Amino acid sequence: MTVFPTSGYPRKRRPPRTSVRTEAPLRLISQTTGTATLIEWAKLALGDANTQVLRVARVRQDTAFGTLVEQIVLPLDKFPGLTHGDTVTDVADLAERFGLQIERVSERITLVEAPGDVVGHLGIAAGGVVKLERITETSDGQPIEWRVTYAWKEV
Repeated sequence: MTVFPTSGYPRKRRPPRTSVRTEAPLRLISQTTGTATLIEWAKLALGDANTQVLRVARVRQDTAFGTLVEQIVLPLDKFPGLTHGDTVTDVADLAERFGLQIERVSERITLVEAPGDVVGHLGIAAGGVVKLERITETSDGQPIEWRVTYAWKEV
């Protein structure tokens, strides 16, 4: 057995991680339910073409990323009882509430020209924004969230 010497200094322990972000309240644009579109069906790997989804569009402020316009799609078969009237804050909170374990989150970041509706919600003239497209999967590989976020921060 190899033993590595340690210095005589006491080890510092890191305090537990806490969120340091401060965020303004969400501004809901819309929240509706309906049958998944073909794109939603593909992104969420839905088996049934008639699967119902919850669509949330909102604007929020983030200290790190600035103004965010988020478009979120959740398959309602994974969240039984969730309705268009429920508040959707974070997929991790929802997963915990419905007994789902998040295993993997894939995110793709690109620079794009802001779509017209996004420009209006961001309050900017047409121009480039950061687009983040995210798929959140459970421990059994089932996608439970497709989120597209457009971010713009004044420099």
